[in-house]
Amino acid sequence: DEVEIDAVPVSIESPLSITAEMCDVIEGDCDDAIQVYLDKDKLCFPLKVRRWKEGDVFCPWGMGGKKKKLSKYFKDIKLPLTEKSKVCVIEDNKGRVLWVVGYRRSTLAAVNDKTQNILRIKINHNK
Repeated sequence: DEVEIDAVPVSIESPLSITAEMCDVIEGDCDDAIQVYLDKDKLCFPLKVRRWKEGDVFCPWGMGGKKKKLSKYFKDIKLPLTEKSKVCVIEDNKGRVLWVVGYRRSTLAAVNDKTQNILRIKINHNK
């Protein structure tokens, strides 16, 4: 189960239901469990939505750019095995994990005061 996002706006249904679209302003918290805001100009397209796999690494938001294995992250947050198998990630064309969907975003491609093009990726819970 892998899907590529090479243009926005787009909605996909598998491996999970998400929408990716450009937006002018950030609505709510940047680190929301249901959405993530990214600086589109810092991304290498196409993006890929896929299930996480052993060996995946990301730079969790708030950890000063330090890398962490997803397996260790899941252990730290005490994620049940039944939930772990359902987790998806969004990565860029360089294989960098940008968002552990529904859990935590990476520091990569973070929106800041110089960002001109904001990409919002949101989980669709009403499906």
